Amino acid sequence: VALQAIFLFVTFVLSIFTSHRIAGPLYKLKKHFEIVKSGALDQNVFFRKRDHFPDVAESFNSMLSGLRSIAEKRNLSIRQALEKLESAQSKAKGEAAQDIDSAIASLKSALSPTQKG
Repeated sequence: VALQAIFLFVTFVLSIFTSHRIAGPLYKLKKHFEIVKSGALDQNVFFRKRDHFPDVAESFNSMLSGLRSIAEKRNLSIRQALEKLESAQSKAKGEAAQDIDSAIASLKSALSPTQKG
């Protein structure tokens, strides 16, 4: 009976550690999906050394890197369009100037918060 109790206790403790090594990374990954959903692309996910699913963390971080690259290219295109519009703005008159002002405002609002300026 004592041996069975020890075996049961050891099994229980091992199952707790194993479940934390599985549930912990999944919980952290879910939280990082929420962070990325809000627009923050600078939050890579890191798991503990012995956690399960290290390849999932690596894939997630690779996805974030790709999204950052896409966002940077998009922001570069927007900044280039803004420069052209601002140059044309000085030459425009009347309703055309108002349209350019509106387009500039729209493009500035489309830039990532770190890219506005």
